[in-house]
Amino acid sequence: MLTTWLRRRAVPVAAVGGSLLLLSLWLVPGDVAESQNRAEVEFPAVSPQALTEAETFAHVDRALRDRLGAQVPVVHVAGAVSNDVGMSPNSTTWLGEGREPFFAVDFIYPCRGNPARIDAVHQQLQDDTAAVQGNGAYIVYTVAPDKSSIRDEELGVLRDSLLNCSDRVRSAFAGWGEAQDFPLITLWDRLEHADSSRQGRDDGAYYFGDSHWNADGAAVWTRALLERLVDDGVVSSSVLSDLDETSTAPGEVVIPDLFRNMGLTETVERVEKLYDRPGVTTTTDTVVNSAGTTLTHKSSTSAEAELVPGKTLILGDSFLRTHAATQLAPFFADVTFGSLADYEDVADYDNVIVERVQRNAVEPGWPDFAGVIG
Repeated sequence: MLTTWLRRRAVPVAAVGGSLLLLSLWLVPGDVAESQNRAEVEFPAVSPQALTEAETFAHVDRALRDRLGAQVPVVHVAGAVSNDVGMSPNSTTWLGEGREPFFAVDFIYPCRGNPARIDAVHQQLQDDTAAVQGNGAYIVYTVAPDKSSIRDEELGVLRDSLLNCSDRVRSAFAGWGEAQDFPLITLWDRLEHADSSRQGRDDGAYYFGDSHWNADGAAVWTRALLERLVDDGVVSSSVLSDLDETSTAPGEVVIPDLFRNMGLTETVERVEKLYDRPGVTTTTDTVVNSAGTTLTHKSSTSAEAELVPGKTLILGDSFLRTHAATQLAPFFADVTFGSLADYEDVADYDNVIVERVQRNAVEPGWPDFAGVIG
């Protein structure tokens, strides 16, 4: 039986052993402050027995603190190994201590954002802001936090290494949010507060089996955005009074994305949280932009309730589509929703709002407004 057990684990053992050997030879030191003041922690010896022990992963965690370059391959390898020993169903998901799944890419994609890349993103967002504002329009950006960044306590002893790069991205955007050298809404503190009261699996601010926020999580952004629009003089504070009156409505029934990646077929109904705005009528149609893409367009009218005036373009990813667009629509007189790639006609809008998830925030793919407006 021992021989069979060893044979089944020969591939992951070889993968880990080979990866750690290569990493020990070729990794560049990370820019963690303490790495310059003490010897690097050695990687642990690898054996089939070691792969079943939590201390092995904790030891790898300590070694990784000095080796930023190790982040991507080790998350891949550890994900595959944890799958093999029954800790995780596959290498695309990471199961937390409460068996809650998280996207492994939360821990990988941010590592591509080295200091030069982060600086380039910062410069682009400043340049794009200047281009939009120079065209006479309003603009504001938002980063939607990853669930792993909010529920980091679920990551246990590996928390610091798994979120090593993600924390750097968070720190960069948090600093930019404080400096406001381009208009940015940060949501980590607000979402952590909203999520702290969760009782059931899909309570708080995020879904259990999904990487996205639930309706209450989306409502955190809805409120933060409207408060920012009020502060910036785009609309009066009267719109905020309508945030206190809410109702629910049946929503889409889906297999949550992380459950789907794990091969599970359990569904969840994404119940919508709606804001009751007396006298506001909202209609939905579509528009086709100059690139030939069909976008969702919503118009609202009211004889008494205030609406964000002008034409508004809101671009985002799946976090925008998950509850947020539905919540925001009745607050805007004329709003078009698109993906991050649908910015060709940005010069035609009075207000521009951009949302992007944390894990992709330092990846290429931010709208190139300066390139369009010139």
